Amino acid sequence: MTDIGVDAATLKLAGKTVTADLRQAITSAALSRTIDGASTLDLDVNDPDRKLIRSKLLTERTTANIDGALFELVQVRKTGSGLSVTLEDATVADLRKRTKLLSAKAGTTTIDAFAKRLVAAVPGARLVAFTGQKNLEPLAVGTVKDDIETYWDGLQRLASERGWRCFADRGTVYLGPDSWLLGRVPAVKVTEHTDGVEDINWDSDAGKKDTRASFEANINRWAAPPGTPVTVQNQGLASGAWLIETVSRSLFAVKGTISLVRKQPVIPEPKPEPRDDGGPSTLMPHGESGTGVKGPVSGEGFAWPLTGPLTSGFGQRNGRLHAGQDIGCPLGTGVHAAKAGTVTVSAAVSGYGNVIYLDHGDGSVTRYAHLSGSWVRPGQEVERGDLIALSGNTGMSTGPHLHFEIRIGGDAVDPLRYLPSRR
Repeated sequence: MTDIGVDAATLKLAGKTVTADLRQAITSAALSRTIDGASTLDLDVNDPDRKLIRSKLLTERTTANIDGALFELVQVRKTGSGLSVTLEDATVADLRKRTKLLSAKAGTTTIDAFAKRLVAAVPGARLVAFTGQKNLEPLAVGTVKDDIETYWDGLQRLASERGWRCFADRGTVYLGPDSWLLGRVPAVKVTEHTDGVEDINWDSDAGKKDTRASFEANINRWAAPPGTPVTVQNQGLASGAWLIETVSRSLFAVKGTISLVRKQPVIPEPKPEPRDDGGPSTLMPHGESGTGVKGPVSGEGFAWPLTGPLTSGFGQRNGRLHAGQDIGCPLGTGVHAAKAGTVTVSAAVSGYGNVIYLDHGDGSVTRYAHLSGSWVRPGQEVERGDLIALSGNTGMSTGPHLHFEIRIGGDAVDPLRYLPSRR
């Protein structure tokens, strides 16, 4: 293992101070510790003789210890004679390597207890989390069927579904809502032009989801990490409670930038749907008579699974991919197979609620989520238009609708590109 120790004055390789030539080859070194995912260390290195490319630095596990935080090399980009090297929080890097399936049945654990099982997979890592929230649906993280989810991605998903934060700092993973972070430790009071703090800059706009502020500070006098509550004083609209979102600095500069963010609203946990003995839902389909619904078919062979307003499309949502098309509909509306195929999954899955996967045998798979009940079982073959389920409000859902996905070769694609026109 190669170890780099970098601070404002020294660079070490394998525990020894490197030559002045290599030290001078580093043209920039930027550290960013954040509550929005993984903290990173970015180095730009001039390597005209390709010494670094041929060194053990890029072939062994390489780490850096900065400000008491351990980082691991995860990405190298070569452009001309230069290299851009990215290291991320070592705990996050280790969690990204874990994919063994871990699961829990509905109502059998708490979110923090389940997250603790994931974090425990990394030696020396610990979890600090908002406690006591009972899971209302089955939980699963890791490799499931054709999906591969790392432990870190699973933790991020658990947080995103609830409007929580999930970040790692100095070997500790933090998981919980902003309201919890704001009360977890005493707030640091921040006053402009006091204790090394320079001008406080901020932007208050009622049309924006988040309000942010920032200031420069003498990094040698600033010890508060990301996630620390801050009370800004004497700033009018910007006065009051904030959270430290990011602490960023050049390793060769005295000053750094502290970014602040107001707390995010918490997404309420959904109420569990009434369940029967495990058979088909006792709800009757809304306006549907059974199987074989007639309707237009696209050139790719897909039909709409039901009719209704399009409420949320494919694309990025709150920093994560919304992998399908949401279709509004009353609770209990009949859901039909968009294409002939074989049922591979008919179960409750974390986030999706009750979900059905259909494999169409040509590299494409469709998913139907938040269902109130399933009318099919794994292994069953269905035809396009067959009634397979009833719409519902299970999983992470804010109201009755169908979340519909099309995956090609395992990758989520925009369903509107494959479905027939609605005109």
